[in-house]
Formats: sequence, structure tokens, C-alpha cells
Amino acid sequence: MDAAAFKKFLEHFDKNCGLNRPVVLLIDSVSSHLEMKVFEYASSKGIELYRLHPNATHIMQPLDVGVFGHLKKDGMKCYGVSAETIPIIL
Repeated sequence: MDAAAFKKFLEHFDKNCGLNRPVVLLIDSVSSHLEMKVFEYASSKGIELYRLHPNATHIMQPLDVGVFGHLKKDGMKCYGVSAETIPIIL
């Protein structure tokens, strides 16, 4: 994902995350997430970006299982898709 695509995601996130602000968005340390323009845009919309520490998978694993796993499962159910129908990009 490049910076332009991430900004487009933030615009979508802004429109769909509700009116209560600020909101927190956890992001990884991919270089496209690190551009100052993106942080400024998010801040102007009341979106607080918090970068996760690189190489912190062992720390974040409980979130993958306990939080994100349930969100992913419910999201796929909402859109009527299953894990088998989602293409895997190697």
C-alpha cells in the first residue's frame, strides 16, 4: 500500500467511523503509513494514529486471536464471504 492508497483508506475510515472524536487507529510501521501529510490529514479529522512497534508480532498476537480474529470473522459474515473465497497474495 502506498501513501495515496493509505490516504484513501483514511478518507473511507473518516466517513464510516462515526461522529465521536477523537478515534484511535492502530497502524503498523509500513513506510506508506509514515508520511507527515497522512498524519496531518488524520489529525485534522480527529483520527489519532498510533504506530505499532516494528517486529512486535509476539506482543500483538493476543490481539490477532482475541480481537481482530472476531472482527474479521464477523466482517466476512456481514459481506457473505468465507476465508476460502478470499485470494491469498504471496
